[in-house]
Amino acid sequence: MTENIKQLRKRQHLTTALSFLLGFLGTCGIAFYGKTGSEISVYQENFTNSVLYLALFYLLTKGWKSVLNTAEKRVSAAAAISGFICAALLVLGAQLDYDSSIQWNYATVVKIILLAPVLQMLICLLFLYVERHKERVLELNISAGMQKVIVYFAILAVWGITYLALFPGVYGYDAPYQILQALGEMEVTTYQPVLHTFIMGKCVQLGHILCGSYEIGLGIYSFLQMAFLAYAAMKVCMYACSRTRNYLWLLGTVLFFVLFPLHGVLAVSSTKDIIFTGIFALIFIKVLRLTENPEGFCDSKKDIIEYCILLFFLFWFRSNGIYILIFMIPFLIILLRKHRRIWKRMLLFTVLPIAAFLITENAVMTVFDIAPGPGIREMLSIPCQQLARAYDYHYDTFTDEEKKTLLEIIPEENLEYHTSRQMISDSIKVGLDTEKLMEDPLKYISLYFKIGLKNPKSYIEGAMLSCLATWYPDKYYQDDRQYHPYIEIDMIDAKTYNSRYLELERYSAIPAYEKALTDLFQEAQWMRIPIISSLFTLGTYVWILFLCFVYILVRKAYKYLLPISLLIGLIITIILGPVSLIRYGYPLIFIIPLVLTLFRIKTVNNSGDERIER
Repeated sequence: MTENIKQLRKRQHLTTALSFLLGFLGTCGIAFYGKTGSEISVYQENFTNSVLYLALFYLLTKGWKSVLNTAEKRVSAAAAISGFICAALLVLGAQLDYDSSIQWNYATVVKIILLAPVLQMLICLLFLYVERHKERVLELNISAGMQKVIVYFAILAVWGITYLALFPGVYGYDAPYQILQALGEMEVTTYQPVLHTFIMGKCVQLGHILCGSYEIGLGIYSFLQMAFLAYAAMKVCMYACSRTRNYLWLLGTVLFFVLFPLHGVLAVSSTKDIIFTGIFALIFIKVLRLTENPEGFCDSKKDIIEYCILLFFLFWFRSNGIYILIFMIPFLIILLRKHRRIWKRMLLFTVLPIAAFLITENAVMTVFDIAPGPGIREMLSIPCQQLARAYDYHYDTFTDEEKKTLLEIIPEENLEYHTSRQMISDSIKVGLDTEKLMEDPLKYISLYFKIGLKNPKSYIEGAMLSCLATWYPDKYYQDDRQYHPYIEIDMIDAKTYNSRYLELERYSAIPAYEKALTDLFQEAQWMRIPIISSLFTLGTYVWILFLCFVYILVRKAYKYLLPISLLIGLIITIILGPVSLIRYGYPLIFIIPLVLTLFRIKTVNNSGDERIER
């Protein structure tokens, strides 16, 4: 007995010593991370810093002591790996955001190593909290139908205030081009989704026919879009509540939609991403239902028909929806392999809408003489950025033959845009000669790899800068390197781009609120709000998704990787795209309440059987 007590005390002393050490290293890591853009040797101490860092040291030490005493090995290992990955993203992201390059030196490695334990501890504490926190069942004494009506009109009413303040909506930079196409005054192409172009353009035309005002027409479109998005938001709220069986989740989700002004502004934006977001959210709910009740879902004709219809229209509003679904298919087959009849049926019902869309799109293009979009050019955003960065910053590494070959497909004036537009590839790839490229693709693929072997740092930096706003949660705005503002909120001065474009005016019913929204978003004043500002960056939601993914692996609840695969596919398409804009990642932001409910998944015991949900 005495020996056991000695062993216990020895372990406690070791835990205390290790907690102090990790707390000290973590404090140093946070301090050095705050000196982004400087070497460690530049760090300067002062009294205020000393007090803050002593408090931080105390908190980190207490946190580590709790983790070391309670966290199981599987959780600790997963948190250690996740912490290192997140630390690397934070340090490298800060350097790229600050200086457009990575500091390839020992200081960067030290900062990552010191910061990683802090994030490991926080992830462990998060997972421990989720495991210990059990919510009571708190249901409202209101019928489900009445709840839906109340939630829907509450969201619509609050968003309606934004609608009135920004009436007739947000006339963005793609809208003038699309409207002229729909009016038959410009050639229609698939560069913008044809169905979205048609709906918006005809609404604008209808307003002019009925009221003699194109603004009324855009207002009609904005209201219809807002009404649909409010419906999708209501479905997210109700499903989050049904999964948790706790009305506080319903209340929190509703407040997320009505108090977070990003939703109201995007709901009346003319961009195609908004309807895509609503459809994506409804599909995510369907896939989540399939995951939790495969047999019930497959036996429901209503669910299957709705699933197919939603997929079909998803592709019409953004073609990358096809790639997202293709990415999901392997997960569908593997994770539902125990239900052979089900995965085969779901594979069929996933592939059929894809085939139907491709056939229908081809028929529509033929009948209405619609020109194809840029095609392969859109897939080469990151390679264009990488080649341009190597050419601009390491010109001397190119042989004369390599320079000649590169300039055959991308003019030098386009390559030079990278020095000022490092987070958007449009200015570079617009000059890409795809016809020349396809004449001898192996020749140019070989060039790409040859340059990459000589300039690996440029390739890494070019790729990471291109999608920095996707994965770095502390991204700075407004950033001219990506050309676009955080989000558009002003009415575009259309005539400055093309004399044929329609010039639409804003008739705000609440000018003070319009100004407040403009200051908040167009000038990115949300960055001045501590903590809350994190809600405005896409990187924050990508990190939440990443932690959810890790938690699913830790708890061996692998079936939930099926709905998560949709979001991973979405993020991959954004990373490979020309620029990382907040509206591209809006589907993830929109359904984040459902992602958070996945932290309440059914845990799995050693025999592989699921225990009841907490």
